[in-house]
Amino acid sequence: MLLASEDVEQHLVEEFRVGPNDVAALQHLMIGGPMGPAELARRIHITSASATVLVDRLEVAGHVERRPDPGDRRRRTVVPTLQTAQRIHRAILPLIEAVDGVLDAFGDEEQAVVERYLRAVLDAYGGYLSSEI
Repeated sequence: MLLASEDVEQHLVEEFRVGPNDVAALQHLMIGGPMGPAELARRIHITSASATVLVDRLEVAGHVERRPDPGDRRRRTVVPTLQTAQRIHRAILPLIEAVDGVLDAFGDEEQAVVERYLRAVLDAYGGYLSSEI
């Protein structure tokens, strides 16, 4: 699964003609919503300075825009442009539909087992990370 996920990310790198950190940033913005460059830096594990360069690059390419933060007029947040958001949805929709189709093939009890398994795996990852820090 991890290797397949990496392959999907590489496909998006090629599709959008951006770097791996750019794809990671776009994924975080699509899932997590608007955020400032410093938060984006923390999420993709790069420096604030690198995040500023990354956001500048994505902005010039038309993938993101900076907007005023509704809660703090001094702060700016980064959001994907509508065109890029739609393009990302179109790019990954076949994958989402295929995964949904796999899940639909399982009955309710089987889905509950799969969900329990995935939650336990997430807990294991969390336990590993908290013990390593």
